[in-house]
Amino acid sequence: RREALRQRILSGQQPVGAWGYRCFGPTDQGDPGRWDNSCTQYAVLALRALASKGFAVPPETWQKIVGHLERGVNAHGRWGYDPWNAGNALSMTSAGIGSLAIALEGLHGRDAARAIREHPALARGRAYLGRLLMEGELPRASTYAFYGVERACVLTATKTFKSANR
Repeated sequence: RREALRQRILSGQQPVGAWGYRCFGPTDQGDPGRWDNSCTQYAVLALRALASKGFAVPPETWQKIVGHLERGVNAHGRWGYDPWNAGNALSMTSAGIGSLAIALEGLHGRDAARAIREHPALARGRAYLGRLLMEGELPRASTYAFYGVERACVLTATKTFKSANR
């Protein structure tokens, strides 16, 4: 049963490295061309859970996730919901940070801390998240957004944010 779940999640990955809402199984490649960073975040979390229980996640899967997230972050460190909608800055930037950290963990194993600490997209993302939390007017955020902030901070060992004005 868990192997079937693993196969379903793996087969739902789009060619760009992301996931959409449709993820039926190995013979159905989901909804080609339609993906978002919210669905991707949950697929990545599921892959991490499966890997922690000894299920193999191919390195190519992690590499495609890394590539997708590196291409998806803007110069300021912000990820959007999808390429057509740059909204949801708090939740989607948190999702981008957390998902990229997990993918780097999947690629580097026990040596991931340095890769996570030194990754330029993660550094920009953490700085942007810090600006949002410390200086920006927070959007009407849901608990979903704050869950993402918590995951992003835990996965990147971010304990505090500093205001640029300090």
